[in-house]
Amino acid sequence: MGHSPKTSIEFARACRSAFCLTEVVVSLIILAIMSSSVLVVINRSMASASNMSLKAQAFAIARENMEQVLISPGVEEQTEYGRSEQFPAIQWETRIETFSPPIGVDTWVRAVCKATYEDAAGETQEVELVHWLTALTDSQLNALDAQNGAADGVLETAEEAAEYAGVDPDTIDLWLERGLVTTPEGRFITANLDLFVEAGGRPTEEELALQVSDVSMGFGEDKLGDWQDAGAPGVESDELMDAMMQQSTGRGR
Repeated sequence: MGHSPKTSIEFARACRSAFCLTEVVVSLIILAIMSSSVLVVINRSMASASNMSLKAQAFAIARENMEQVLISPGVEEQTEYGRSEQFPAIQWETRIETFSPPIGVDTWVRAVCKATYEDAAGETQEVELVHWLTALTDSQLNALDAQNGAADGVLETAEEAAEYAGVDPDTIDLWLERGLVTTPEGRFITANLDLFVEAGGRPTEEELALQVSDVSMGFGEDKLGDWQDAGAPGVESDELMDAMMQQSTGRGR
């Protein structure tokens, strides 16, 4: 049984329409795959460009800080840190430190300038510049030791004490004769040195009585509460003060 010409034409048109729809679907799938690949490449390129920009900014901040150290007339051991005002995403740190090489006896000073940032992946990255400044002389080493000891409240030698007080060692010996109190081990207490400096090397008897022989002890009215808590609740304040004065002046003389 044959088909009419009209039916054959309609069937052919339907076939052609179906074939075109398949082509469109396949084309869209291919376009979507290509588009996603392009987007991945674009995202990676943008992340790489962002990382390179951040790294350049971090390097600029570290270099600027290093230049500030190098043009300074003098440096001291210290650590500074902050966030860049020009590039808020960059945090910086400048550290001046001493370093003793494993070979040799010289002690060197070096500057370390560091800048850190978070890259596009959220990982912390850093740029670090190190510059060796100079070797330390013996007097500079003594000053550094005195500075470190002063932070603890105790100095080991008369030379360190002299460096801390800004006098010569002979003056320290004179202060000892005038009643400068040291620890039982013979170490110098910065609080007592401060007292002699403020008194021009000639403190009064009342001022001498305020010295301490132990950096953990302290002196004055502020210590009364600690003594009472330690087991002397029935002792009057005057008696406590007398006992403290005796302890502060009875050792190290």
